[in-house]
Amino acid sequence: MAIIYSTPTQKRFLEPYKQRVFQYDSEYSNIYLSRYTNNLLNVIGDDCILRDADIINLNKINGDTGIEFTVESGDIIHDLTFVQLKTNTTIQFPNLNIYSSILKVIVYTSFQYIQSTEENELKIKTSLYDPVNHVVLDGWEPNTDRIILGVIGFTITDDLIDLLYLEDWININIGGINYSIRKTSQKVLLIDGGIL
Repeated sequence: MAIIYSTPTQKRFLEPYKQRVFQYDSEYSNIYLSRYTNNLLNVIGDDCILRDADIINLNKINGDTGIEFTVESGDIIHDLTFVQLKTNTTIQFPNLNIYSSILKVIVYTSFQYIQSTEENELKIKTSLYDPVNHVVLDGWEPNTDRIILGVIGFTITDDLIDLLYLEDWININIGGINYSIRKTSQKVLLIDGGIL
């Protein structure tokens, strides 16, 4: 059971329909310019968390049968697009108690840059991950699902969630590919209190 959320307010920079760097003759000329401009983000790094976007307020809900948590606001670079998550996003995963506690809840972002003038929002997804077989049960698309915000572990006693915790894993293997959890940029240069 995948749960998909669009954050209530987010700002994506240097996209074709919101070009902030170049303005030329038509809206379609921006399609080509924005992707090349976004390559400047390689200086910082791709698919990384720049600030916050932590999982906070992890709680049991519905009589201890489901969970609720918040992904706090933050800044990330996903598919060479700078995205600001402007507000906290609260996510619920109901009926978690029907699954085996061998599974983990994985929280990740999903986005792919598309050369189009249509709106294209980053989404936050939650799914179940099987650490034995290294698969996300609801499917994993490596072209769009690339930043793992966190992994939530749980134990079940008498059909109720007993213990709920954030895993302290550094890497996760999905379909034979190793992903870093909460990868941050090693190349960030701070100038006058801002990120360059």
